[in-house]
Amino acid sequence: MLMLTARRYLGDDDAEDTVQDALLRLWQMVGELRQPLDALALRQTRNLCIDQVRRRKPTVMPARRHRPC
Repeated sequence: MLMLTARRYLGDDDAEDTVQDALLRLWQMVGELRQPLDALALRQTRNLCIDQVRRRKPTVMPARRHRPC
C-alpha cells in the first residue's frame, strides 16, 4: 500500500526511496508510538511524497503558437 501511494505521487523512480525514508522515520519513533502503525505509515509516506513534489522544479510547457488560417 505504501509503494502504491508513493508511485501515484512520484512515479517508479523515487517511490522506493521515499517509502524507505518513511519507514526509517517510523522505526526511529517506535518507542513513542502506539499500535496500529499502518495509518501512520501511510500518512508519513503521503506527506513525504507531497514534500518531494513541492521541491521539484516546475516544468514549463512551451506556449503553442497559433498559425493564421
